Amino acid sequence: MSTVIIVILIVVISEVAYLIIQNLVQNHVLNAYTKAIESRDLEAALEALDTKTARFFIPRFNLDYMRFNAYQFANDVENSSRVLDTLLTANTSKKQRADIVVRAFYFYLEQDRKDDAKQMLQEIQATGDAATAKRCTLAWETLGEGDSSKIDELAAEYEASKNRLDRVNLAMLIAAQYSNKGDLESAKAWTDKVGAMTKRQE
Repeated sequence: MSTVIIVILIVVISEVAYLIIQNLVQNHVLNAYTKAIESRDLEAALEALDTKTARFFIPRFNLDYMRFNAYQFANDVENSSRVLDTLLTANTSKKQRADIVVRAFYFYLEQDRKDDAKQMLQEIQATGDAATAKRCTLAWETLGEGDSSKIDELAAEYEASKNRLDRVNLAMLIAAQYSNKGDLESAKAWTDKVGAMTKRQE
């Protein structure tokens, strides 16, 4: 066997070994992180992400994305915002960028940071897929502008949808539209539907 072939084999074996180790580390970190999140243990979730091994084998964007999720679960607005700023200025793929911009839009909307939410919405409308742009535009009109004119349209979509997550999002928007209209009884009824659907998931 020639020296060149031996070197190639060594490189290939090393790369395969690295990928195996990387996969094992990622699975270990993810399992520890998921258990901590399910237990509402923010400290343990962050510790799982802050080990030297995790930082070496897991891309920075992925770690920061998981940190953002952990802070969101803990309702830690200050740290969520800080990590989100890092994610929005990171070097990302188109898919990662599209995902984090949508997350940022909803986060800013929830925090009543309307100027920031509007900026994210404009990027979504310019670069996102049509379905996502439509969904975010509806959320902006309802939560950002106080619209109450699309109750029937949203209710029809809710009845037609077979996707549980879509139904939850639509029910939340319908509740908000009723609230904007001043019909608090109907708003509560739709909010109760959201609670029932999310409770079944748990």
